[in-house]
Amino acid sequence: MSEQLSMERFDSAGMSPATTMALAALAGAAVGYLFFTEHGRQLRDRVEPMVRAWVEEMGQLQRAAEKVRAAYHESRDTLAATSRVTHAPRT
Repeated sequence: MSEQLSMERFDSAGMSPATTMALAALAGAAVGYLFFTEHGRQLRDRVEPMVRAWVEEMGQLQRAAEKVRAAYHESRDTLAATSRVTHAPRT
């Protein structure tokens, strides 16, 4: 039964078990290279600052998007309140 479920998962993802194994082997080779060779360490040392900068920029972008979202909601609420005041029946 579990084999059938795992095969269904591969079918829905569009990957065969052989493709999954090949990708896992490739990922394992990349990790081995990066963490167990001198060249891999040098590559990590060069790439790490770029990745940190990219992550920081994505954080800044997320904070900016949150500010825009808050400003949108505040503007929408203000317009809705203004609309209710201007269209209120006169007594």
